[in-house]
Amino acid sequence: MIRQLPISFVEPRVQITIALVALVTPLNSTMLAAALPTIRTQFDIGVGELTLLVSIYLVAVAVMQPIAGQLGDAFGTRRIMIFGLLAIIFCSILAASAWSFPALVSARALMGVASALAMPNAIAYLRKHFSGTDRLGSILGINGAVLSAFAAIGPVIGGVLLLAGWEYIFLVNIPISLIAVFLLFQLKPDFVSGRKALSLDMMSIFLLLLIFISLVVVGIAISNSRDIFAIVALLIFGVSIIGYWAVFKRRGLGVVNLNLFTKTNYLFASIGQGLTNFILYSLLFAIPLFLIDMRDINHQVVSFLLFIIFAGSLVTTPIGGVLADRLGWRYPIVLGSIILLVGSVALTIVLQAPIILFLIPFVLIGTGIGLTGAARSAAALQAWPPTIAGSAAGTYSLSRYIGSIISTAIMAAVLGVSPTVTSFLIFFSILAVAALANCFVGFPIRTQQHE
Repeated sequence: MIRQLPISFVEPRVQITIALVALVTPLNSTMLAAALPTIRTQFDIGVGELTLLVSIYLVAVAVMQPIAGQLGDAFGTRRIMIFGLLAIIFCSILAASAWSFPALVSARALMGVASALAMPNAIAYLRKHFSGTDRLGSILGINGAVLSAFAAIGPVIGGVLLLAGWEYIFLVNIPISLIAVFLLFQLKPDFVSGRKALSLDMMSIFLLLLIFISLVVVGIAISNSRDIFAIVALLIFGVSIIGYWAVFKRRGLGVVNLNLFTKTNYLFASIGQGLTNFILYSLLFAIPLFLIDMRDINHQVVSFLLFIIFAGSLVTTPIGGVLADRLGWRYPIVLGSIILLVGSVALTIVLQAPIILFLIPFVLIGTGIGLTGAARSAAALQAWPPTIAGSAAGTYSLSRYIGSIISTAIMAAVLGVSPTVTSFLIFFSILAVAALANCFVGFPIRTQQHE
């Protein structure tokens, strides 16, 4: 029986705890964005190599997310979240102690694995906890707003911590994770299905890892004019995709359950989320490089501008959740996608304009992303029963990081070792095309059908 919860229903203790757990992953990206130019200077590396610091984290998160979701279904999402947060503490110490760029990249890879244990299981816990309500859009909207709030202050925190040193961007994870672990122990354990829920096929894990690594190598190879390596990596990328599909069809098993995409809402919500993250992560890492290297804008101003994107998302995410519950999922998704498109186009126009004009596209982009977020998540998660919420959330989260990984690969390929204003213009124009595609994938999403 469906619980008719009022739209204002939040259960603050549950919402705040889950948001605190989930924020570690995006916060690690938004804080790092402001520090990229500093890290690049300290280790004397090009943009192509610098993107490896971002992409290796995203690859680790992407591959591990669906695995983490299955682990949550089998052993409990709360238990896996606690383990992931403790691992984040260890990895943060390693990253802050890195003595070379390869050591920092390795620590970031391990941190990606740890973060992936927490992120999808946080959303899955909400799906299970509120499995009987028809207000999932509003609930996810509130959770998304809290996430956006913390993500919004990420660049600001990163800019402030840079005054002490980039190492502190990683050390700040320690108190956040400790508080989250303490709060998790106060929540009720969720129901589990035991080991029978696990289908961790090692061949599919290997192929998935190969898909993402080869994609990253393509971008870095092109940025360094290593055409042979780029061609070989591209071939490996294509063969790995075909190989994964063939293995899944033959065995019916895979770390990413392709059968999840047989539901229309799940499929198009995932595609849209991937496109949205493609745009967001591209801006998150390209904007600091452009404004600091090309426009000579200081770190603190850049941090504030990135804050504007997430602030817009903070305001509109709960609104998108309420609209999804009242009018259906399609309405806020399409509306938000159109606003995101306008903002992306506006960005290409103001690149050489006074810095104050950057507020216009950034407000529009943040607003568009916020309106679509909760509705897409609700459409995807309610396409499948709560008994497999972990698997569904893990694979859905994977779509986010597919977009993010593609963004770093294209950024490396287009910007190269020494980017120019023209190369940045080309890159931001690609984002506008992605925003246009994002508009079209919102229309097939159907109105919710309650459990």
